[in-house]
Amino acid sequence: MPPYPLSVQGAELVAYEGLSLLAYRSQSGRVVPRAIAARWMSVLDGWHEMRVLEARSEDIEMNDLPQQVKDWLGKPVIVVDHVVTVEQGLWTNFCVAVEDGNPLYWDYPLSRDETESVIAPPMMLPSWAIEHDWLPDRAGPGMRTLELHFMVKDALGIKNGLVTEVELELHEPLRHGDSVRAEQILRRVDEERETKLGVGRNWDIDVVYRKPDGSLAGIQSLHFLGYGKVEA
Repeated sequence: MPPYPLSVQGAELVAYEGLSLLAYRSQSGRVVPRAIAARWMSVLDGWHEMRVLEARSEDIEMNDLPQQVKDWLGKPVIVVDHVVTVEQGLWTNFCVAVEDGNPLYWDYPLSRDETESVIAPPMMLPSWAIEHDWLPDRAGPGMRTLELHFMVKDALGIKNGLVTEVELELHEPLRHGDSVRAEQILRRVDEERETKLGVGRNWDIDVVYRKPDGSLAGIQSLHFLGYGKVEA
């Protein structure tokens, strides 16, 4: 056992010595520097990913859905793989735009002690897996951002869709030279109900992000409300 037992579900990223994303806080409240925690967090990440995905699979509801939508539940339907290589120059432009001076994104000597090297801002994770609007060797338009959402909306005959909540669960950080594989998974579709916007449904989609070695970089959970029927 590590010297500071962590409950993965209870662990959180905290500020440490005035810097963000440098440590984990254990269930007991003790702060564990990233340099220590990194040695065994990968084991806990694997266990946590299994528990999270199992729990989310239990949420799957088989109700009055079209068979096509039922077939999508609980499995990767859309996969976006290696759209762009993670580059420090790209995330530096982002940091400049928002004036983010976190040394972990800039300072090689400091980051070497804490995260082995500079890392990309974790909140940029989804941006590394968005397809380009145009490619020279592709005929026709590319996939829409979060294509699975539009597929669900179209299959249900729903006209409008809103994102009601977004959660981003962070795991292994990205570094210069990495790429991302993003798997879009439909987790849940509720029955039709009356909303303030008319008859509609809620549905949840997870986007699971993995690094080239298969390790988990993060899970983005998006909750939607669709309303308004497409006129026949």
